[in-house]
Amino acid sequence: MMSMRRHACRLAVCVIAGALADCANVGPPVTESDDGRTIDIALGQRVDIRLLSHRTTGYRWMPAVPLSGVLASLGEAAYTSDAAAAGVAGAGGIETWSYRASRRGTEALRFEYRRPWEGEATAARVVRYTIRVR
Repeated sequence: MMSMRRHACRLAVCVIAGALADCANVGPPVTESDDGRTIDIALGQRVDIRLLSHRTTGYRWMPAVPLSGVLASLGEAAYTSDAAAAGVAGAGGIETWSYRASRRGTEALRFEYRRPWEGEATAARVVRYTIRVR
């Protein structure tokens, strides 16, 4: 019985330590208010770009320039809807784009808020960031 408790405690400590280690590897969230700024992060650190979005209107944030290799994409954007406005037409949410710093240098990120089917129409909004990996 005691060894089972010890095992459970060790497992809990490992899970908590892993979660804390991952938190240490995440930089501050970057939002629209950071447009035009240079964001410094450490090698191996994750950076999350969090942009307000109204997906029910058809608009999406889309990366507008290819990555140079300083950052590695961690996949497609995750969308979180505003729980307070659930079921409301045009209700908003947040699109989160996540990247990992894979080598030292600078990466220029540009996101355009547009409807994908409108082709080369002018974007409704544009944000730009420079991510500097040290």
